[in-house]
Amino acid sequence: QTWLHWQAAVTALEAAEVKSWLEAMGNPSTADERFYFALLNQQAPEYDAWVIARDVYRQLGRDQALLPGQRQLAGILEQYTQARINAAQRQERLQQDARDLQQQYQQVQRQVSELRERNRLLEEKIRAIADLEASISERRED
Repeated sequence: QTWLHWQAAVTALEAAEVKSWLEAMGNPSTADERFYFALLNQQAPEYDAWVIARDVYRQLGRDQALLPGQRQLAGILEQYTQARINAAQRQERLQQDARDLQQQYQQVQRQVSELRERNRLLEEKIRAIADLEASISERRED
């Protein structure tokens, strides 16, 4: 029950409060301290903190000294945190894909501009050759 109350309380904390609690906490040694430490890290806005939380939940879920309900809660929170990590990784991959596509688009735009310029120059050369041929043709007629 205590762990559930802690979870509700930590969920309501702002990021600055979470950071402050983590800094003040030190190195957790008991199962209760490790659980609270994991809750704080889970609530932090940093990806690395989520990984720490997931790992602590995993350890707690395997700790046979804990009550089955505590191990079950730790397992549920491990799964939740892993899902959050996976979502963040997917988001990062999508953002990277978007950046890559933007770079490819810009490269294609540059190539299109270069090809248009080459096309314009070729058209000028064709006109110059056509004008030259017309001029030569006129001279031959004269």
